Amino acid sequence: MPTAGNRRARLLSLLLVFSCCLVLAGCSRVDYVEGNGKPRFPVPVLPTNVGALPTLPALANTPSWDEFKSGIQAAIDYGTKSGVVTNHARLDAIVKALSKANHDDPAVKVVMKYVLLLATDEAQSLPPIAPSGDAAGAGTLTWKPCEADGLQCASLKIPLDYTKPSGASVDIKMDRYPARKTDQHIGVLMANPGGPGGSGLDFLPAWYSGLSDELKDRFDIVSFDPRGVGQSDPFVCGKPKSPGDTSPNPKTPAEEAAYTSLAKSYGDACDTIDPQMLQNIGTKNVALDMDEMRKAMGEDKITYLGYSYGTEIGQVYANMFPDHVRAFVLDGVVDPGLTKQQLSTAQTAAFDNALSRFAKSCPKVCTGLAQYVVQQSGKNQIDSKYLGSSDYVDPNYADTAISAMLYSKSRWPLLAWALREAAVDKDGTLLALAVDSYSGRSIFTGESSSNGDDSFIAIMCRDFATSSLPDAYRMSRTSNRLHPIFASNPDVLCNEWPSQPDVIGPVTWPKSVPVLLVSTTGDPATPHKLAQNVAARNPSAVLLTHDGDGHTAYSSGDNCIDAKVDQFLIDVKVPKKGTVCK
Repeated sequence: MPTAGNRRARLLSLLLVFSCCLVLAGCSRVDYVEGNGKPRFPVPVLPTNVGALPTLPALANTPSWDEFKSGIQAAIDYGTKSGVVTNHARLDAIVKALSKANHDDPAVKVVMKYVLLLATDEAQSLPPIAPSGDAAGAGTLTWKPCEADGLQCASLKIPLDYTKPSGASVDIKMDRYPARKTDQHIGVLMANPGGPGGSGLDFLPAWYSGLSDELKDRFDIVSFDPRGVGQSDPFVCGKPKSPGDTSPNPKTPAEEAAYTSLAKSYGDACDTIDPQMLQNIGTKNVALDMDEMRKAMGEDKITYLGYSYGTEIGQVYANMFPDHVRAFVLDGVVDPGLTKQQLSTAQTAAFDNALSRFAKSCPKVCTGLAQYVVQQSGKNQIDSKYLGSSDYVDPNYADTAISAMLYSKSRWPLLAWALREAAVDKDGTLLALAVDSYSGRSIFTGESSSNGDDSFIAIMCRDFATSSLPDAYRMSRTSNRLHPIFASNPDVLCNEWPSQPDVIGPVTWPKSVPVLLVSTTGDPATPHKLAQNVAARNPSAVLLTHDGDGHTAYSSGDNCIDAKVDQFLIDVKVPKKGTVCK
């Protein structure tokens, strides 16, 4: 199990790379304000007497103590039977700590609800899928039953380096649910959950359960772990040197030089374990892999739905293989025509905007509360009453937790409780759990089972151009001044990355290619402007807008969006241009 020090060093390394989140963001034009620019979203007046803050409405469907205990035991039993859970020492310790709490306290009920939710979700996830064996040869694909009911898995051997087809290879792991009505079969619907670094194998079962019956009837629903991710020869970095005395917010040339050196040490560590994969990771290669999958499945054209970073995969494929696109839906659109620093800067602004909208949803309690908690966690760490001693909240953890819970409007009530408990009761449990859930840390063991951080870094630095180092530091200072609540470390890692980038740049595709862009006006991770940019670059693409909050829209509760996306996927009939769903 990772030590507390290692886990926090890991998060520091993560924060060295990007501001708060593992999902791309950006815009086509960023206004850089020099001098004494005021915050773009002004910092509200912070509460002066947090003890006088009103109580929040109790969350719905919180468990009693008996319900909580029985639910936890059910999660352990289910996960143990399926092979997901082999050790639950951490969860046992949390339950033991909660046993001493006042179980009628609404705040304690919120903690119990969140712990039970995390345990149930993790227990019901698929166990590591037993590979169906190494692929027999290039182009060979054999589907075999997997552990989940109706799920099939396969492994496809493809070249690691397409310029050396007889050289080293990668086994791409794939899952599918076959179409239920073969007489109405349309073809293959492939999907990617985003990231980069997101596992399609982990994503598919839950996503499939929420799809319409008609999609399940008429498509083979397929997802995969992209090269370097999850089970597809995961890319893993070595251990970077300790940060030492390096300032996380450099201001002088000497501090910037030290910080740049630290970034280089992280990049060098990523070049130590698998340098071949490092040179051959990236979205262009993923698009080539997708076309090999298409051929191996015997399909002339494929249908595809990509979320967030998955929209980048879709754009690149549509550019490289337009004749093999049947219908592509890109939800939460990324614009790859930006520098890495422009992405970070725009995302910071988008999360700041989302935080302002969140605060308006509970103004008597939430106004200024996030800023207060971040400020206080910098003066004195906020401990957790129910987690281990390593689960304290500092400004980095507070920022990351706030960002994670801004992803969906359904999480806003939980965010309000998390902030109020941290401020009033000095309990960082909910914030710490949000970070753990977001980073893939197990509620059962405390271990992280994902290589998503390392693959994220490698793919980002491969795909995106960088601004110059002086501009990167200037942009960081400006962004932190304009959006102080989400102030982050300078985004300079990709400037010092050991492998050469294979920059994607602005992507276009022929007018005949059917692409539906889906975007949310209040998306904090992929701002709406990104989709507008991509639509302007590709006039034949139709933009379907969800007027609301949260990251991505399809299969998230908007019936209008779901109906129009389904109709496009089935009939390749695009909505009227300018359509907005509320």
